[in-house]
Amino acid sequence: MSNESHATHARVDADRGDELDLTGLWQAVVSRKWLILGTTIAAFLVALTAVMILKPRYTGEAKVLLENQESYFTRPDRAAEPSQSPDDAMVTSAVQLVTSRDLAREVIKALDLRGNREFDPLADGGSLSSRVMIMLGLKRAPGDQAPEDRIFETYFDRLTVFNVTKSRVLQVEFVSNDPDLAARGANTIASLYIDVQSRAKRESARIAASSLANLLGELRGKLADAEARAEKARLESGLLMGANNATISGQQLADINTQITVARTSQADANAKARLLREAIRNGRLDSVSEVANNDLVRRLSEQRATLRGQIALESRTLLSGHPRIKELSAQLADMESELRSAADRAARQLDNDALVAKARVDNLQVALEQQKRTVGGTSTDEVKQRELDREVKQYRDQLEAAMAKYQDALARQESESTPGDARIISRAVAPQLPSFPKKAPILIFATLAGFVLSLGWVVAAELLTGRAFVPAGAAPAYPAPRNTEREPLAAAPVETNEPNAMRRRPASPERSMADSLSQIAGQIGASEPGDYALRVLMTADAGGVTASALTLARTLAQSRRVILLDLDGTDVSRNGFGSIHDVAGLGELIGGEASFSEVIHRDRLSRLHLVPRGHGPAPAGEDLDLAIDALSQTYDFVVFAAPPARNDGTALTLAPASDYAVILTAATENAAPVADLRNSFVQAGAGEVLIASAASGGGGPRRRSAA
Repeated sequence: MSNESHATHARVDADRGDELDLTGLWQAVVSRKWLILGTTIAAFLVALTAVMILKPRYTGEAKVLLENQESYFTRPDRAAEPSQSPDDAMVTSAVQLVTSRDLAREVIKALDLRGNREFDPLADGGSLSSRVMIMLGLKRAPGDQAPEDRIFETYFDRLTVFNVTKSRVLQVEFVSNDPDLAARGANTIASLYIDVQSRAKRESARIAASSLANLLGELRGKLADAEARAEKARLESGLLMGANNATISGQQLADINTQITVARTSQADANAKARLLREAIRNGRLDSVSEVANNDLVRRLSEQRATLRGQIALESRTLLSGHPRIKELSAQLADMESELRSAADRAARQLDNDALVAKARVDNLQVALEQQKRTVGGTSTDEVKQRELDREVKQYRDQLEAAMAKYQDALARQESESTPGDARIISRAVAPQLPSFPKKAPILIFATLAGFVLSLGWVVAAELLTGRAFVPAGAAPAYPAPRNTEREPLAAAPVETNEPNAMRRRPASPERSMADSLSQIAGQIGASEPGDYALRVLMTADAGGVTASALTLARTLAQSRRVILLDLDGTDVSRNGFGSIHDVAGLGELIGGEASFSEVIHRDRLSRLHLVPRGHGPAPAGEDLDLAIDALSQTYDFVVFAAPPARNDGTALTLAPASDYAVILTAATENAAPVADLRNSFVQAGAGEVLIASAASGGGGPRRRSAA
């Protein structure tokens, strides 16, 4: 093929299928309306039968709130803070626990599902499909399984557990044919889940108590061993314990230090008192010194002195100071004063002696203190080791006491039946009144809509996949339908009356014979299967126009194929009422390069047919016409040519070699000499198959002649 042919094909490929032919789609849907309606009704009836046959199922719903149930009275340590609220991971773990097999076994036992025909496969002997699968080894026999295990499959199919969005609430749904069983199932699962958590806590306490008992035994042995080593080391080092957990040497050192302090205090006190006493003697204030005042001798002398002073005062009122009596009394008073000073001086010397004694004691105690320091210093290494042993003993004792407290608490929680789980039921299931499956109204509606949509989609998809639903982009307005002014309306045939009210029609008109002949030819051609290229149909006549008849044949073929009609005649266009066909572009403009394929291909209003008019200028012919036909043959299933009469124009014979079918329209009979000569001319020209469409009365339909 030449470069110009490739360019022409590229233009066709670029112009095809850019727009949907909505009118053609609607006509295809209308033509298959009984298929769509039948499919929709069938879907409705199937859904109605299903909802009437299926057993209703009911769903029981229970809700469980996950939260910490420990309180001030139930926590092991009342001073401890409560644990944190469950997070997303704990909620997900709770869902897995509710759907676990261990919990399922307890639920199956609690609900007594063994032997229930709805859940136990052995209750009704099993279905036929199950028995066949068991025989083929594709399924395990229910009798070989534990009673609870063979119910698992149905149980888990009926159980749904999920977390309510943005909450710590688990929703437990249990489905059953019995509404009461559905409600009991949901409530039992929720209750057993909480019981499992409570038992888990008690089991944890039991395990803790067991481990703590072993720990207590180990700690007791370690404590006894540490105490024995500490006592042995204390005996070997002589670091015997005294009062207040102090060693004897340390306690002795503290006692000596205390005695030194007391002796130094006594010495300082005696020195101070002696100094004060001497000052009082010098100042004559012996009465103010307690050590002198408390002396019996001093007290008697003081009393006598007071008496003498009273006598002197009494006698001085009558006697003068030189009187012997006054002198005697004064001498006695002076002697008493001298004795008082002597007594005070003796007391002062006694205090000095006490101070000396205290000083000597301090010196002795200081020597003893130094000796004790050396003794204690010599045992410092032993004391360090001893303190280390004592700390070890204390550590084991503290651990033992703490473990003992935990052990007692674990024993108490192990035996308690009121250990709370970390969840509580906030909504118990009640027996549902309406089934959750099947929902009759929604199923009927959706099934009916599905049948309608699927059948409609199948029809539309068939049109789209075959390409019949597309038209070239930018195509001109739809090609108008012919008004068929060439053929007169069929008038009522004259009747002959043999008897009153008895009528008989005359034979059919030539127009009706031609229409029947074209219909048979369309059926014969439409039964052919196109290949990679379109089948080409050439239509011509022995005389007169051919466009109207070609349009009728092409519309018939377009009902199930992609068909395009090329009007090469154009002589009866205006006479047949094709409107403004002379005002649109056609083959003349396409071959002349004045228009593209999308501009010359038009749509027929009454069918899915595409049409290309003759256009303006001289009749299309030559290599350019062959290239255009070849390009269109790659797009459509049938290409129909409406050629001028063969007796007046050579276009038909020129196209005959490239035509698969040649249809000759004639008003004469097939055996007429002109028709036979014309047929032989097409056979000799190389037409694939020659068909005669005769309008002669009693023509009997098409006559075919194949090429030699």
